[in-house]
Amino acid sequence: MNAHIEEHRREIVFSLKDGLDPRLLMSQVAAEIEWSEVASSERPDDGIVRVFESWCRGIDIRRQDTERIPTPEIPSPVAEVVLAWARSSIFCGISDLEDVGGFLLGDFRKFYAGMYAYARCITMLEERCDVLYGEVNDLGSLVFHDSDDLVIGFMAEITGVRTDTIRRIVALLSFDEHSLRSSIDTQPFVRTHCGSLSLLVRLIAIVDPHRMLAGSLKRRSGEVYDRLIDSMENVEVGELASLFRRHGLRAIEKKRILAPDRSQVCPDLIVLEEATGQLLVVEYKHALPPVGPAEVSNKLKEAEKWIKQARKYKNFVQRFPDAVRSAVGASAEPSTVEAIVVFRWPMPVPLSQPSDVLVTSRDIVSRLLWEHNESQVSTIVSSLRFDGTHIESSPWKPVYVRTHVGDWTYVRPVIAESV
Repeated sequence: MNAHIEEHRREIVFSLKDGLDPRLLMSQVAAEIEWSEVASSERPDDGIVRVFESWCRGIDIRRQDTERIPTPEIPSPVAEVVLAWARSSIFCGISDLEDVGGFLLGDFRKFYAGMYAYARCITMLEERCDVLYGEVNDLGSLVFHDSDDLVIGFMAEITGVRTDTIRRIVALLSFDEHSLRSSIDTQPFVRTHCGSLSLLVRLIAIVDPHRMLAGSLKRRSGEVYDRLIDSMENVEVGELASLFRRHGLRAIEKKRILAPDRSQVCPDLIVLEEATGQLLVVEYKHALPPVGPAEVSNKLKEAEKWIKQARKYKNFVQRFPDAVRSAVGASAEPSTVEAIVVFRWPMPVPLSQPSDVLVTSRDIVSRLLWEHNESQVSTIVSSLRFDGTHIESSPWKPVYVRTHVGDWTYVRPVIAESV
């Protein structure tokens, strides 16, 4: 992002960096909004709402006293549904017995499921008080703030997870004030200078649990994170290959290709349209979307590396078409070759679409395949190059907002829904 000072107007103006084509960013913002709505609809709130209504009838909310609020009891059928959702949301497909650095993945899922059910009840109670008594009331927002022993002991009662395990989870999820990449949505526990442990309970009800654990592991335990992500990438590449196959395209996973000069590549996926000989080389990245400026900067650097890798695959296929034909069992050399970087989740970062490598997210690939009954590689490529209208019809556009601070005004671009 560029910035300049207009001193005579007392304005600091931020703008999108020079040469940025915002259409890729817009497509990813629109995809992220859509993905967030789907993820929200999948949360197991129906049973929790029924528990809340029954629990709330036993509370005199006129007193607005957090110390007198009893702990909601979550019936086993509801708890099992919430736990099943946690398993499908947090490193889906990975065993509960996987060690994630001092505790099992199943322990974290059970901890989060119990905390989520509790936090949703508390959040709905806070919202009901806001409606009845106004947004400023004595109940406010519930915060755990006490010694480690008391906070962790209470969470053990809520979740049924051992206290020593919760201590390790809390250590992993504790905010790091010395790191620019630490964020409250992935590390919601805060240790104050007086030594107390604090948690805004509402956060547990609104954050993405997979992002919470994955983001914390990436910062604190890189080896564990890499091992889990490698496993997830293998699963996701297989599912992406199946998606292409269901639409009449050949998909070859992790095929090592050896050239006559002994150089070699092993793309995540090679997609071939046998009728036309069109070939698509896929570099898949199971990368979390960024939170905060530091992560955006880091993701831009990583994206350049991934694009460079996809470009390497494309150049290899173009240089050694016969080696590729032999490796994938094609009847002829590829007629056209395209490379694509596919993110697991939408990646809303200010990145222009390169001229020789496509960049998109899995959800957009899936939508393009389902929109065209007889999928062709050329159709996918054309759409992702924004030759079609799916980006132009997006309601999300960059607009500028003004923020007044003293005598100065900050002018900056934000992504907003046009009306």
